[in-house]
This record gives sequence, structure tokens and C-alpha cells, in this order.
Amino acid sequence: MALYKQLVAQAKACINPGFRFYQQKFHVQFHNIVRAFKAARLCCPIQVQALHSTAASVQELKQFSFITAEVVQLVEELPNYLDLATADGAAIETEEGKVQWGATHAAALPN
Repeated sequence: MALYKQLVAQAKACINPGFRFYQQKFHVQFHNIVRAFKAARLCCPIQVQALHSTAASVQELKQFSFITAEVVQLVEELPNYLDLATADGAAIETEEGKVQWGATHAAALPN
């Protein structure tokens, strides 16, 4: 048991510097980029089902300066988007399928 604890402590000592390095990168230096990437997942009808999206989630899209004006409409559209994505989003298997899904629901999801 003592050898096990020693090996665990040694492993933690080896991993900790790298872990702290990446933690600092993603939580400090690249924080806004990570937030933008996470917000962009809302545009995928497959991923949005598992994200438990809320109006606050949609507000994160403001990380993209070109979409700031549309965020209010996107928040209003969110319940309809979630309903449509849940109804048939699981059947989408390709990137082209996502584009086709968006085209099919363009009238119901104008933003």
C-alpha cells in the first residue's frame, strides 16, 4: 500500500504541471475563444439536444460580434428550435444533413 501511494504521488507530481498549464490556457488565455466555441454548438441540431440550452446559453453567441443584433430573436426562437431538433435531429448523420435540416426548417426558424 505504501508503494501504491508513492506511485500515485509521483504520477500526480508528473501530471500536475501540464494540467495547470492547460487549465491556465483554457480558463484564462483562451477563455473567450472557448466560450465562443461552446456557444457555436447551439447551431447544431444534434448537439443542442444534449446541451440543455437556455436563454443564457444563447446570450453566449454575443462572443461573435457579427451576430449580436440577432441574439434577442434567437432567444425567442429557442423553444421552437429545441422542439424541432428533438423531433428529428437525431436522424441527422452527416454535415450535409445538418444543412438540409436547416433548409427544411428555414420558415419555422427564420433567424
